[in-house]
Amino acid sequence: MKTRYYNLLEKTNNLLLRLKKNRIYNLDNSVIGIDLGCENNVSQKYFGVDGSFLIWFTKNKYFPMFLKRILFSKTCTANHLTFEEFIGKTNKVQVAHHNLLYGIPFKDNSTSNVFTSHFIEHLTKEQAIKLIVECRRVLNEGGILRIVVPDLDEEPNEIRGSLEQYGKSGDAEVLQKYLTVDANNRNFFSFHRRMYNFNELKSVLEQAGFKKIARKERYKGKIQNVSNLDVRDGLIVEAIK
Repeated sequence: MKTRYYNLLEKTNNLLLRLKKNRIYNLDNSVIGIDLGCENNVSQKYFGVDGSFLIWFTKNKYFPMFLKRILFSKTCTANHLTFEEFIGKTNKVQVAHHNLLYGIPFKDNSTSNVFTSHFIEHLTKEQAIKLIVECRRVLNEGGILRIVVPDLDEEPNEIRGSLEQYGKSGDAEVLQKYLTVDANNRNFFSFHRRMYNFNELKSVLEQAGFKKIARKERYKGKIQNVSNLDVRDGLIVEAIK
């Protein structure tokens, strides 16, 4: 039942996203950067962009609170956050409800900082290059793009550990995430479609037109407000337009 409601919400959400795919947003002077694929985990002074229906209905002023509460209860997020926690956090940040497969909804040279964390691995390589080209378009000259993704170089050790655990226990569950997908979940962004090590990510950035590319440590880099950006660890790379 929960899966059926979830899929209905996804279909409704995808229709809404298509209808407003050409909408352009403006950044006011208080905003120093854009955060892509962030849900409601937006750093202070950044403007988020996310296509989640959670963002759509919690930000919608015409939805009564009781209906928002019911819709939220049908989502996976309700398994680890209360409604009050989620909506309280969402109401404190600026987030545009937009599908990034349609591009980034800002004008050329709109900002000096673009950040995205654990998002582009959910895209194909071609989609990732297209999005990074868009990042370059909306950046000012000399602007910084900071990308965080799962580190492919760390995956072999995790896989070997799971294989060892399976060999000892025979527990099929430890291998399921490598061999199966949840066929009931119809969200395009639910699965990893491309993993990156530094050389692979650098190659994608170069194909998108970036030249100055460097690996960074967590909470360290040239992008503004860096100490508040990295909510998740992984492979971290900055590129300058």
